[in-house]
Amino acid sequence: MRLKLTFRMLADWHCGTGTGLPGHIDRLIVRDAEDLPFLPAKTVTGILRDSTERLAAGLDVDRQWITRLFGGQPAVDRTAGLPPMRAAVRFGPARYPDALRRALASLPVASADALREAATIVKPGIKIDDRSGRAEARHLRFDEMARTGDVLEAEVELDTRDWDDNQAGFAMALLTAGAQLVERIGGRRRRGGGRCRAGLTGGT
Repeated sequence: MRLKLTFRMLADWHCGTGTGLPGHIDRLIVRDAEDLPFLPAKTVTGILRDSTERLAAGLDVDRQWITRLFGGQPAVDRTAGLPPMRAAVRFGPARYPDALRRALASLPVASADALREAATIVKPGIKIDDRSGRAEARHLRFDEMARTGDVLEAEVELDTRDWDDNQAGFAMALLTAGAQLVERIGGRRRRGGGRCRAGLTGGT
């Protein structure tokens, strides 16, 4: 079953590389082969697993459904030493829509580079002292952020070959509702970054 997961970003967002640009930016965002911001498949999978787990717990759904969908976690499932259960769902990276990337590729190099640069902004930030609640001295920092309003799309594959129609329908409903619970993604979430609306569509 082929599906599409869409993220509509309602705030500036940051999915970081863990590195910076000395003397300029403290935290850089990840970029794909086309030099555009994106969400790696691992990040997408993790946020969807978390939201679907919360949904299943709230509805008292058997945790085995989470394992069947997202695969086993030996440390959590207490099955250390055994091969983890294979995941039935696979998420690809979330990128800008194909049509936008094709349009960008058709532009002259200088124009395309300018638009890639405009896809991000640099925001100043500070470190807050946990005890006083005040800004700490000498802790001004700069983070690269992708812009609010971005739409990112990820391809999703759900393997239902071992399930009957009822099981496949339940799995689809669980994933769809789990996606709708996603409210934030990426870094800087505690400071308002990464607010989004997610939705799962398709079923072919």
